[in-house]
Amino acid sequence: MARREFGLHKVGRYWHCDFKAGTEHIHRSTRATIYDPDALDVARQWHSEALRRSKGLPVNTEATVKDLWIAWWAGTKQTLSESHRDRVERDWRLHILPALGDRMAKTITTADAEALRAAFLSGKSLKNAHQEEAKKRRLQAEAKASGTRPENPPKARPRTVAGSNKLLLHFHLVFAWAVEVPKTLAEVPWGVKILDSQEKPKPTLTRETVRAFLAVVDKASLGRRGAAGGHPSQNPLHVQVAVRAMVYCALREKEALRLRWEWFSRDLSTFQHGERKAKDAPAFPVPADFRAKLAALIPAGQSRPTAGLVIPAADALPHRAQFTRKAIEAAAADLGIHLTPHSMRHSWATMTARATGNAHLIKDGLGQKSLNQAMAYVKLNTEDLAAGQAAVFGSLATGEIQSQPGHKLVKKFILKIRKQMN
Repeated sequence: MARREFGLHKVGRYWHCDFKAGTEHIHRSTRATIYDPDALDVARQWHSEALRRSKGLPVNTEATVKDLWIAWWAGTKQTLSESHRDRVERDWRLHILPALGDRMAKTITTADAEALRAAFLSGKSLKNAHQEEAKKRRLQAEAKASGTRPENPPKARPRTVAGSNKLLLHFHLVFAWAVEVPKTLAEVPWGVKILDSQEKPKPTLTRETVRAFLAVVDKASLGRRGAAGGHPSQNPLHVQVAVRAMVYCALREKEALRLRWEWFSRDLSTFQHGERKAKDAPAFPVPADFRAKLAALIPAGQSRPTAGLVIPAADALPHRAQFTRKAIEAAAADLGIHLTPHSMRHSWATMTARATGNAHLIKDGLGQKSLNQAMAYVKLNTEDLAAGQAAVFGSLATGEIQSQPGHKLVKKFILKIRKQMN
């Protein structure tokens, strides 16, 4: 039988490993009858220890999974973005540390990672469960006030395969960092396969729906407490300005809530973000309706402020996270789609791609460092592909097939080309 990774080969019932690490030669039985993951995990651990010995590093490290996490959290503060660290921290705090935090890092196996994924997939989303409980309390309060029977809130959705893949990637990230930076581990002592998952198409705004969407945002931001658009303590104009900054200037919600007057030109005609990672942030033209909303924030008889937050909260600090969510969801529901604050950024990238096809313009507008990162924000659909086919193939791709669903469009497109070629 051909040898596999780490020279693993079968002798009788058991898998034996045979490899060199530096000057040390390892040839012994793993006492495992299954190649993957049992024998592979044992050989991987021995290989890791042999590599450490060959480099003069301590072998019997007592580092636990929790120790790796503490070191990663302290060591990446200056190198990784706050939002990325928060996403990793959530998975570790909720799922990884409770299950494996006290285990020695070098003893983690593929079976442990698979068990972690299975436990994740068998549970309900904590976020959805929290929303379900909050909506239940709100419906009960409304029913009590109106003297009617409370409605049943929707059930929390199950966790997704894509979510489990993200969990394991965050798990692997910390282990890989421990190999590269503090060199606590010689290599990640476990491996796991990422499950295939099909990403659902994410809806975005279009040039035809932007005006209607902003009109409903303006209306929703005037809502009363408990309604779709906020409560009396919010300034409706702040919501309208934040959403327009996100739609027109490709900002994240956090960036929109931290808008500063010094980032706008004196006549409010252009905007240039002052805190983008990319040093040369582009100067966005400010559309007329956005400019009018900004001008409305300036007290009568006063010149435009030259510094400070554009839309500060009551305590002069930026508004809380998810400040625009209710107004955006209400406006999206009016259009028959589901959007979140971050969908505004996807919408800008997608509309720009459709209008210009200029990838570098999208990269600079989003403030990304690479084209690959920028293109992840572009969400093209079947209609976009049909338009591209029509532009390339002319009459071959025109006619009734443009209004067909995706799989039928492709099938009829191919049949029509074959027919005309013959």
